Amino acid sequence: MIAYFPLGEVGFNTIELARTYIDNGVDILEIGFPVETPYLDGKVVSDSMKRILNNDFEVQGFFDEIKKIRREFKDQPLEVFAYTSVFEQISMEDFLSLCENSGVDSVLFVGADNLKMKELSTVIPPSIYNLWFVPYNYSEDYINEVKDSAKGYIFLQATDGVTGARNELESGLKDIIRETKKKLDNIPICPGFGISNADHCKQIKEMGADGVIIGSSLLKFLVTHSLEETGSFIKELKSALK
Repeated sequence: MIAYFPLGEVGFNTIELARTYIDNGVDILEIGFPVETPYLDGKVVSDSMKRILNNDFEVQGFFDEIKKIRREFKDQPLEVFAYTSVFEQISMEDFLSLCENSGVDSVLFVGADNLKMKELSTVIPPSIYNLWFVPYNYSEDYINEVKDSAKGYIFLQATDGVTGARNELESGLKDIIRETKKKLDNIPICPGFGISNADHCKQIKEMGADGVIIGSSLLKFLVTHSLEETGSFIKELKSALK
């Protein structure tokens, strides 16, 4: 189970929050890098990013916090999720260098066309996995680029539109998972977007996915409940995948 991790969220200690996620079943921390216009994210994640940016956010400070997580949890897989708009404030090379030096294992960029993703593939350090985001309605050209360049797992958009809780999963998601796995020679597929509860997690597993990505529903729960209650919610989600 992969979970969006709101590093810098106001009112939370980084290590305490990471421990809550990890100890209760999160396998990979997807650490979100905040931007002004997270166009694929709904209100929950967008509002969180705004709070973080308005709380004296600094790029170096962001990566310093990741270093703290790495020191405390030496074997925990850490992923940085970022929009390519980040390259308007820091160069691609410098951003990736910060990732490498802070102990990040993988990066996932959204907002890049095929050409930009090819460029990224040539400069990402060999120690870092280059993850790909696959849109719900992807083209054959795009999926062929993914097949040639992806390392690690694929973030498959589970529904069209922005992130956010949904009552039901897309009716055609099972077929999309099956066809995508065939086209990518069984690179691990992990759907995200709209996966909101334990029943959704169970359904995703039964559809043949290799993992699940939880974002808005967990973040919304986190900011309205205690860490102990959040840990219990994470356990509930994880138990559905066993």
